[in-house]
Amino acid sequence: MPFRKSYSKRDDRSSSWSALWWSAMILFLFSVVRVLSTRPDSGQLSLPSAKTAIRRVEIIGEVNRPGEYFFPSDATVANAISAAGGATEFADPGRLNLDARLLSGSVLRVPNRQTGFVTSVSLNRSPLRELCTLPGIGPKLAQRIIDVRKERGAFRSMEDLMAVPGIGQKKARLIFRRGILR
Repeated sequence: MPFRKSYSKRDDRSSSWSALWWSAMILFLFSVVRVLSTRPDSGQLSLPSAKTAIRRVEIIGEVNRPGEYFFPSDATVANAISAAGGATEFADPGRLNLDARLLSGSVLRVPNRQTGFVTSVSLNRSPLRELCTLPGIGPKLAQRIIDVRKERGAFRSMEDLMAVPGIGQKKARLIFRRGILR
């Protein structure tokens, strides 16, 4: 009697699983080769291009989380506002060009709906850059305000503010048009 191999469905299933496994392995290896071939050589020094440059922008005004943020070079004003937690209910983003590109080192001020771009600046909490937006205050005077604030504590009145060297009654009134003591 001649030797005859019996054929079963089990042999058919194992060969299809084997073919599937080999197909998956080939696809995986192809993917690895593709990723490795598109990766830059780690031994080379690459300088950032205009597309990869980082922009540092300070966002103040009517946003939920004002502060300093870092963005890629293609980021817009709309991206910055959403990164700062979105606009507050009092904001008027319609006065801004939301499609404008951000500039590194700039201050983005989101205006108030009622007062426009004139926003209140806290004399007790604002950083130097924001204090410089007050009328009659430059970087040196803003630094003196911060130094006196650290030394004596929070300002409680116009007289406390006049204790800062370089601020008299006239300049204090001018500052209090936009500066607040909260």
